[in-house]
Amino acid sequence: MFRTSASTLDHRGAMGVLSVSGRAARTGVVLVAALVCLLTAVHVGFIATRFFTSSPSPTFSFEGKDHPERWDIPELPLVRMQLEETTHYQTDGDMAKQEWDSIFPQHHDGFIFLGPNKRPFGLSMFHQASCFLAPPIFRQGIKPTKHIQHCFNYIRQMILCRSDIRLEPIDPTHGAKAVDAAQLHTCRDWSRVYELLEG
Repeated sequence: MFRTSASTLDHRGAMGVLSVSGRAARTGVVLVAALVCLLTAVHVGFIATRFFTSSPSPTFSFEGKDHPERWDIPELPLVRMQLEETTHYQTDGDMAKQEWDSIFPQHHDGFIFLGPNKRPFGLSMFHQASCFLAPPIFRQGIKPTKHIQHCFNYIRQMILCRSDIRLEPIDPTHGAKAVDAAQLHTCRDWSRVYELLEG
């Protein structure tokens, strides 16, 4: 039977323990150093990102063309909306005008007042909506006014500007070119605009 003396065993055991302890200590130091480097890099990256991406808000006089292009509110979140047909928002009838008028925020009509002199601005979404309130022009004998022409041209350009490329399948039960508009769309959450105007 193979036997090892106690002195040899102690000597080798001690060497083994020293060897493992030394490796563990070096590994621990390397891991701590790597962690410190990683945290430093993340911190420097965060500071650099804030420095290079956040610029001070420009100051506007709100005189002439010296005003922001858009209303300075937080970015509107995206929401999913199912488009659907409705019996509301008809072109005539007792409730039609009341329903169309309900699109506008109470007490504002879609206008805001900005700057030191409270300069009035219209919001594009409400300008577009107001064009639907123009009197009907497709009836026989009604001559379009300049305002109606402006409205239809404005809506045409806003449609082009938004360029919604959502695919709407054909619904052959209603005709060769009848589309099924009842699709799920991704929209800006317009309820936030109302909250900010009315709040």
